[in-house]
Amino acid sequence: MTSSVAARTVLQASKDICSEIQSIKDEMPWPPQPNDLVPRKFHCGELLMCFLKGLLSGNISEKDSTRVERLSMSFAQDLIYATSRGRIKTPKSILFPFYH
Repeated sequence: MTSSVAARTVLQASKDICSEIQSIKDEMPWPPQPNDLVPRKFHCGELLMCFLKGLLSGNISEKDSTRVERLSMSFAQDLIYATSRGRIKTPKSILFPFYH
């Protein structure tokens, strides 16, 4: 069973991350140029990336593995697109329809 203190901490963290996502400006130009669709160029927010890297690696270190970096960026883009209800376009959300 989850302690109420831990649950409150997680809830507060989720609210903070949600606020950070909502404050991201949708700066993706339309139509995007190939250079605009480079995921590493897209800023996902410090709290979200810190959370995802900690979740995926079990710790927060200065140097994360390529796998952790790649998955963190991928999940972050999914969460930003979903949390903003599609208002914020990410490189992944623009390119995804082209892969099907």
